[in-house]
Amino acid sequence: MKKIYLDRKIKISIIVVILLILAFLVFKVYSINSKETFTEEIKTIYSYEWEENIEWTSHLIDNPIIKEKKLDKTRFIFKDLTDEITLNFNVPITTSDQTSFEGDAMLVGTLKSIYGNEKELVWQETLSLEEVDITNKENTIVFDVSVVEDIKSIKDELDLLDEEFSLPGDYILVYELAVDGELVSNEERYDFKINPQVEFSIMSSLTKGLETLSETMTFSKEETVQIPLDTNRDNLSSYYIAIVVLILILIIVTVFTKSKSSKDAFDKLVDSLLKEYGDRMVRLPKSLSLQYGNVMNIENEKDMIKTADEINQPVFYYYNNEAEERKLEMFIFDDTRVYYYNKFGVLE
Repeated sequence: MKKIYLDRKIKISIIVVILLILAFLVFKVYSINSKETFTEEIKTIYSYEWEENIEWTSHLIDNPIIKEKKLDKTRFIFKDLTDEITLNFNVPITTSDQTSFEGDAMLVGTLKSIYGNEKELVWQETLSLEEVDITNKENTIVFDVSVVEDIKSIKDELDLLDEEFSLPGDYILVYELAVDGELVSNEERYDFKINPQVEFSIMSSLTKGLETLSETMTFSKEETVQIPLDTNRDNLSSYYIAIVVLILILIIVTVFTKSKSSKDAFDKLVDSLLKEYGDRMVRLPKSLSLQYGNVMNIENEKDMIKTADEINQPVFYYYNNEAEERKLEMFIFDDTRVYYYNKFGVLE
């Protein structure tokens, strides 16, 4: 069988790569056939996260100062210009599995009298208890409740109390969404208790709502599980086939290919010629059979270039660098003769 020519560096690289892949495949087969090993992995069994959204709008009485009828939570609340406040609490819970809620959920509105820098509680009064609307759809539970509070009436009553008893301190209106219960999923129960709230200073001429939300709004239950490594014996046949194919390729590369050095004197000569005189040379697709009687053989390639310059003719050349033939032929034609030069490379 005729051997295929292959560059020595390329041949060595192919052999090294095949050997590395074979070593890896043999190791994989050994790992699968040897004692099973395990790795520990943390797996999330159940998780949920929630948001606590509190929105409010203050509705104003007719006045010559502010033309707007209502102001959102980003604006100040004007004690003497506010008629009522509309509040909305919305808490969506997103769970990793279908879940239901069991427990209590109420919106509690409380008027508190506080005193001093530490805001010590003097007395308090519950103004409202609102039931919370709970919706459950797929993996989402939503707590939603709204309330409208008559701020003007509360302020007027407090003004009368202050005139009659000269009570010290300040008054705040606190709304708290009190949720206390359990999330139930796959017969497992998880405590769920939150109480987002917002408070307003009733007697301050200019104030803003102060929100208090949960610090953490995520929960996950995890467990450590053992996972076997390299125990899938279905891959063994694929590994065996790959090993056989690579061995066959290795045999073909080592036995049926012939290598040579990357560049020898012949290669360097051709490269030098083409680099220096390539724009004055024309390559022929195949060698020419010289039928001319007047053929002049030239001793070296540089004399060929010099001759072409003297008679102002191009240099035609044929170049083949295969395993069975390594040859360079150069031709210059004029009206009376052919100038010819050839060079052969060493066959390995």
